[in-house]
Amino acid sequence: MQQKLSFYQADILAITTNVKPVINYITRHNKPDTRREITLMDISGIPMHATLFGDLATNEGSILEAEIKYKHVIALSDFTISIYQGDTSISSQIILTLCINPKIELACELMEWFQLEEAAKTKGYPSTLFKNANEIHISDIIHTSQNSIQIRYCTFKTKIITILNRFEPWFYACKGCDKKVDKDVSKECLNVKCRRIIDDSVLRYLVKILVENGTDNARVTLFDAAETLIGCKAEKFITEKKEKNNQSPYFQKFVLNIGKTFKFLVKLVEKTKDERGEDNIIAQEIQLQPDITIDVDDKDATLELPRKKIKVEKD
Repeated sequence: MQQKLSFYQADILAITTNVKPVINYITRHNKPDTRREITLMDISGIPMHATLFGDLATNEGSILEAEIKYKHVIALSDFTISIYQGDTSISSQIILTLCINPKIELACELMEWFQLEEAAKTKGYPSTLFKNANEIHISDIIHTSQNSIQIRYCTFKTKIITILNRFEPWFYACKGCDKKVDKDVSKECLNVKCRRIIDDSVLRYLVKILVENGTDNARVTLFDAAETLIGCKAEKFITEKKEKNNQSPYFQKFVLNIGKTFKFLVKLVEKTKDERGEDNIIAQEIQLQPDITIDVDDKDATLELPRKKIKVEKD
């Protein structure tokens, strides 16, 4: 393990936000090997995906997985980088230098920024990525081809018309790839690239909602962002719903979002509207918007103001 790394050697300095289990596989040269995927974030707030191979996957990768709650800072150099559907992907398959928590000032500054970001998230405040994203109209996503653009994050405002799967907004996911697991029959991951038997699948939100803004409507899918609508983790939501059914306070909070206006953060990638399809608008983050609409009946258009007595001094 290399623990010494001067900053000028580090091409990327980032926070480790997620670490997946190590995967054993056979290379194209018919040799056994291991790999592990991790998710990183720098001060821009944009996630990056890195794949560690061999000893890095089993050694440094195991440390990062065991201590994921600490969200370590890592410095990377000597890696290969590629862009897939707009996402930045980092690979250690050739050679990579990785240092956990390098003793440099910028690493401390990055950790301070991330801690403030997490504190704001706990209080329901928008992330840096959310605040810096340009706001667009939902029709720009629905009707416009994005073949010519690089990946970019944008926001749009719409009202939730209905929640399409309000009674079962979750699924059982594979820890390795986050895809759906056949929980009831084979316990097999349904991802054709994974297909592992998963005995300890994890619960994840999968909320499908219909939104509109007066002229356009669309279906939006929420995964982790659904926690904002519901107010708790998926495991707690399911437990409460089984015990109290529709009287669960989390279920009621969930349903009462119908009719409210939210701002949605979405990632636009190089796909046409036909490739996206009606279910392919995935929101990364959502924020409730203040309702400033005042409905006034025509018959009651005159607003009565409270009368105030004024004392007048006599001559």
